[in-house]
Amino acid sequence: MFTKAFWLDAFERAAKTFAQGSLAIGLPLLAVDGASWSDIPAACSVGAFAGLISVGFSVLSRLRGDPESASLLRPPG
Repeated sequence: MFTKAFWLDAFERAAKTFAQGSLAIGLPLLAVDGASWSDIPAACSVGAFAGLISVGFSVLSRLRGDPESASLLRPPG
């Protein structure tokens, strides 16, 4: 867990989750309401919270999965 590779993996997952969470809120607002600039902080806060949860899951995943990776699955072999 204390390796650079682990944290790069965890933060890559968190960044993807942030983008997915933000878009999951932002795109429906845009499609239904025609989103305004005031909707951006709400969408980003949902994405940030999801990203934080992702980092937590990455840390917990090392207990069951590969300790050098943020993955819950162990490599084959």
